Amino acid sequence: MGQVTKFIRIGIADKNDNPPYFDKALYEAEVDENEDIQHTVLTVTAKDHDESSRIRYEITSGNIGGAFAVKNMTGAIYVAGALDYETRKRYELRLAASDNLKENYTTVVIHVKDVNDNPPVFERPTYRTQITEEDDRNLPKRVLQYYLTLVASDSLNENETIIVINVKDVNDMPPSFPQQVYERTMDEELAVPFPIMQVVFLSTYLILVMVMGLVVG
Repeated sequence: MGQVTKFIRIGIADKNDNPPYFDKALYEAEVDENEDIQHTVLTVTAKDHDESSRIRYEITSGNIGGAFAVKNMTGAIYVAGALDYETRKRYELRLAASDNLKENYTTVVIHVKDVNDNPPVFERPTYRTQITEEDDRNLPKRVLQYYLTLVASDSLNENETIIVINVKDVNDMPPSFPQQVYERTMDEELAVPFPIMQVVFLSTYLILVMVMGLVVG
């Protein structure tokens, strides 16, 4: 009786008994604050020793305001909402990779870069100050008030404010009389005291009136 040889093929199925894993515990990236929605910031992928595993990705925490999202099949993290450097400069996302049975995590830090999208700002719409008239002696004519517009520019944006400068008068003019000579005819028999005339003494800061030979002011 002859010997019979049979070959038996045994297939070993891979069991999903290994969790997915990331190459790094921390990933970092930068994005401009004015970047378009759907712009991909970075792609983070996990590996799995089980050949049949299909890994899915999910952001589990740190996504304040829904600023970012992840494509669950590829691990591509993209811009999903408005970013503002002045409001938030840094996001720390917790990214999960799952093969339906087991999961693992990594951290993704995204830094928001400032973009020149804000104009210069003055603290007040109008500024007021005062100088004396002696400060503008070299000007061709007397001016009581200067009204200036100041523009601030950062090469892309600009803003303006108003500066009002009031010129204060200085008492640098000698007093004067409206007339050089005053004359009045009077009767010698008039009772005393009797008003002779009114003489006005003029000055920028002083007015004196002489009545009946007495100075009152």
